Amino acid sequence: MAENLIYDQMKSNSIALDTISEGHIKNVAFISLRISLMSFFRTAKALNRYMNDTSVRNDMSQHEKDTALGIVYAHEAYNAVFHFQNFLELAIKDIRYSITRDENLYEDTFYNNLQALVASIDNNTIPSDYYFIKNYYWGIRTINKLRNDAVHSGVFILRSEALNELFGKYAFPLMIEISKLQLFAGNRYWRYNLDNDDIHPIENIIEEYKHETVNQYKIQLLKLIATAAFDNEIFISKKDLNNTQPDIFNNSIAALYEMIYAKRVKKAEKEAEDLSLMNQMDARVCPVCQNKTLVLEQDTYDDGEDNYCNYTYEVHCTQCGFKLDHYLINRIKDTGVTIENYEEFHS
Repeated sequence: MAENLIYDQMKSNSIALDTISEGHIKNVAFISLRISLMSFFRTAKALNRYMNDTSVRNDMSQHEKDTALGIVYAHEAYNAVFHFQNFLELAIKDIRYSITRDENLYEDTFYNNLQALVASIDNNTIPSDYYFIKNYYWGIRTINKLRNDAVHSGVFILRSEALNELFGKYAFPLMIEISKLQLFAGNRYWRYNLDNDDIHPIENIIEEYKHETVNQYKIQLLKLIATAAFDNEIFISKKDLNNTQPDIFNNSIAALYEMIYAKRVKKAEKEAEDLSLMNQMDARVCPVCQNKTLVLEQDTYDDGEDNYCNYTYEVHCTQCGFKLDHYLINRIKDTGVTIENYEEFHS
């Protein structure tokens, strides 16, 4: 068969990630991890209707619940598993290479590289830093098989509760162990910009899955917070900004904030203020980006005794896009997540 001239042309126009990232990213492992995390958390947006419907329709059959998940959920769920497996495959190859310096292993299969690592752990021939991999062996195999099932047959998607469990029990703890390795130290590309020291979505989800009973609404809330944190482009926290000197010309952090973000934040704050006035409310501080850009949308209901009461049916941030619908607002206090209970605010 003739040479693949199309491939040769495209290959000759490829750029090393090391060049594009100025030495910070060697391969697509952590790009895949970021895509996986973003897709996993974004399933929460696709699940808003599903979570609300199943909360008030306990008589739904399993088929009705499955149908209610929707194709957008399927898109994000597939991406989450597919790219997490790709992250694992490349990370495990990098780990093996750091030990053996054998470049041929990059041509080997995921399974063979994993088995070789486990064998080395059993033989005590590699540093103990990597022993955790054996503890996650079946979780890794499961993620790999789920990815292969999705790619080769392409007809099955995990239900939302199963996807949450896969990440909360297995993928997230494994990811944290891998990211702590000296080999990957300093790689922060996969992290979100959450300006809140009281909320840690990944760690909080891991903790929730240590309980016998999991609060799926808490998981949903944490996922929506993380989704907005990934969309939040402001990587300078309010704490770091407040600890800087007032003279912006003598402080790089303050100067950078003023140059890149200040105008955007002021515009978002003005928009939130105007929308809040329409609801006869004050804008609140967003729990994700810490700007006064959270709008509490109000509506009115009849309590059955001809009394009309206002209530918050939605909150949304004009800066990072954080958004909660009424079904979650009504459950905030039951989740234990440290954010304001917007149910208590009304005009």
